[in-house]
Amino acid sequence: MQIEKGLHARLKAEHPDSIAPPELYAGELRVKSEVYFPDVCQVIFAMLDAIEAEEDR
Repeated sequence: MQIEKGLHARLKAEHPDSIAPPELYAGELRVKSEVYFPDVCQVIFAMLDAIEAEEDR
């Protein structure tokens, strides 16, 4: 959970325009935050790959 919170904090700091406002998905999703626009997908995938690589060490 710590790692996930850190990733969200980093995304919020480095890519603030990629955070989808809750009114866009309020009727569809139960979450209230941490929903991102597709333009940041490659950044998220790279972050997850880095975590996986670190865990494989």
